[in-house]
Amino acid sequence: MRIIATIPHPKVKISVFQMNNKYLLKMEAGPYEQTYKIYEDEIQSMEQLQALCNEDFMNTVIKRFEAMHSDFESSLKQIV
Repeated sequence: MRIIATIPHPKVKISVFQMNNKYLLKMEAGPYEQTYKIYEDEIQSMEQLQALCNEDFMNTVIKRFEAMHSDFESSLKQIV
């Protein structure tokens, strides 16, 4: 697996990897990660990958990170 690009975003670190005929779009926020696997034949260019990270998609990604954090905090409170 090798990193081939980063996509700038003010709240989320976005890295693009290439592995086994797939692009991996890795989103990171704090201690949480989300990874989206996209087959190479579904995307024709890096510009298309960047276009995928539009405002609507990124808002959904951020909400998912918030839900992940909430879930983790809830679980943590149960064991502490």
